[in-house]
Amino acid sequence: NEVRASQIASTSFYLALLLGIGIALALGARDPILTLLGADDQILPYARDYSFFLFLSAPLFTGSLCLSHLLRSEGHTGYVMRAIVSSGLLSLVLSPLLMRFLGIQGISLATLLSQLLCLCLLLYPFFRKKTVLSLRLFPFRVSSLRLLPSILFNGLPSLLRQGLAAVSAALLSRAATAYGAGAVAGMSIAGKIFMIVLTLMLGYGQGLQPLLGYNYAQGLTRRVRGAALFCLWTGTAGLVLLAAVCFLQAPFLISLFSTEEEVQAIALLALRAGALTMPLLGICTIVNLGFQAIKRPVIATFLASARQGLFFIPLIFLLPPALGLLGVQIAQAVADAATFVLSVPFLLYFLRKAVDKKNGKV
Repeated sequence: NEVRASQIASTSFYLALLLGIGIALALGARDPILTLLGADDQILPYARDYSFFLFLSAPLFTGSLCLSHLLRSEGHTGYVMRAIVSSGLLSLVLSPLLMRFLGIQGISLATLLSQLLCLCLLLYPFFRKKTVLSLRLFPFRVSSLRLLPSILFNGLPSLLRQGLAAVSAALLSRAATAYGAGAVAGMSIAGKIFMIVLTLMLGYGQGLQPLLGYNYAQGLTRRVRGAALFCLWTGTAGLVLLAAVCFLQAPFLISLFSTEEEVQAIALLALRAGALTMPLLGICTIVNLGFQAIKRPVIATFLASARQGLFFIPLIFLLPPALGLLGVQIAQAVADAATFVLSVPFLLYFLRKAVDKKNGKV
């Protein structure tokens, strides 16, 4: 049903733009937001300068994210990858150039310009009518409102996954602030390195989602199980390798970001603690994205909120008072281990029963 699909696509895209515009309008209240996110009096002036163009680029971010998913749903994954890589390369080139003239604000301006390029590249196939989906504004009908719950409900797991990650990062920063600027810097470095690995695993799982969805809709249960297990084992193997690199080469990786001994010591323990539980993220990611792919949003939403919402947020309040700085350093690792324990029964249910609900072909 290409007409209905295009209605859903256009509704999603324009809502994403409106959401981004709303975030951009929050520029006028950015000081309270930055303070809430953990910026103290020393950091606030830099955060204020850096965030100026980031707020303005919010519609570009939200629009690009929506378009990338729409194009991927049609199978244009290669084009999406080239657009995102082109945007990233432009940011790498412009950041040092603009920083010479505008300081730290130049880096965020480079981000804005790179996101503008990404949005234009992702819009190009739609304007050239090389896609099945259309972004034209459909005549408003009351029946169109029925699309909103479906869009929002199916996207809720991703919203919670990303939203709780942002909240957790803010809480982690605030918890580290009590132990000085060195603790904030150290935890930030460890978090950035860990996020690279987590993003790789999330990308791997998101590449699996369309495959699961297409085959589940056709009742090809063996393909669903086979694809899920293949990504599970290969993803876990990749995480084991990356965890070994992070654990053994932690001093070198951290030195790329800072040369201060205090910062390096704090980041070292946090990164190595995270590396110990890093291989467990394969199961957590695949089972969460798997339930989302076969349209089980309630379970997917619960699992998406477990890592940061159910476990990390309580732990970041409980562990530091009990263990001091060590509690800040190991909170995420403990949360990841707890998420793994929770995810195992859901993985077994997914492989044994959930994919058979269509009563489809083998």
